[in-house]
Amino acid sequence: AVPAQWFRDFREALANDTETGAGDVPILAVAQELFDALPIHQFELAKSGRWVERMVDIDPAPETIGAADREFGPNETVDKRHHLRFVLSRGATPASKIFLSQNEQTRDNPDARPGDSIEVGAVGAGLIQDLVREISTVGGASLIIDYGENEPGSNSLRGIKEHQFVHPLLEPGFVDLSADVDFGFLKGVAERMGKELGPKTNESFQVLGPITQGEFLRNMGIETRVAMLLQKAASPEDQETIYTAFKRLVDPETFDKEGNMVAGMGQSYKVMALFAGLPGTPAHAIGEIDFAGFPQGR
Repeated sequence: AVPAQWFRDFREALANDTETGAGDVPILAVAQELFDALPIHQFELAKSGRWVERMVDIDPAPETIGAADREFGPNETVDKRHHLRFVLSRGATPASKIFLSQNEQTRDNPDARPGDSIEVGAVGAGLIQDLVREISTVGGASLIIDYGENEPGSNSLRGIKEHQFVHPLLEPGFVDLSADVDFGFLKGVAERMGKELGPKTNESFQVLGPITQGEFLRNMGIETRVAMLLQKAASPEDQETIYTAFKRLVDPETFDKEGNMVAGMGQSYKVMALFAGLPGTPAHAIGEIDFAGFPQGR
């Protein structure tokens, strides 16, 4: 068995590869529900007509926290909660100066209204750049699977504790934080980075997808695999368990606990891949490759 090693970030893992002599070996990086856990910036259109960053502050009135948290999760006593709140910045911040001018939704958007908001995953963009740089340099691939859309999120930041949604500012350090992934943004970053590096390192780099998880799994033959498992199942109960799990993974819609129709994992989860041949591989050499899971040309 290969022992697992833990690193604080991707660059630390790459540094370890260099130290162990594996720095020039093609890589395979799988990111399953990683990007949704990375930090994001939130921006909101204020009543003044300016886009400003949403920040975190100490709440001077703790009793208001209990009322807000009841909308997100269990009603706990105020003294168990960290008394934090969201506020809007009074002026420009470093993040707003960098990202707002580059975003179509915040730049010259006549349809924007006070209260509208967007999210920018800058840390995720940095990780994508590191992945593209390494894959272009040594060759390899990365498979990214996460929930999100092909556009920026709005108010998708959520806290998750004991499998329940809670206020994202509840008990910092003890609540998982998650936000929808903007796959359109990540793809744009990857493609721009690939074009910049191509002439110098690897012209065969390309981005595949994003496509829905349901489409990806069907392309990979999940229905054939499920049919085989159903034939070998020991009982009707096992068959039902297998079929239910299959439907959960691929169905575009499902019912929530209240009986409302909502997007299922097959639609809400997306799959995107990064790929490059060995250094020096010309782009035309892989132009006709049919990549598993992705339709030709996607």
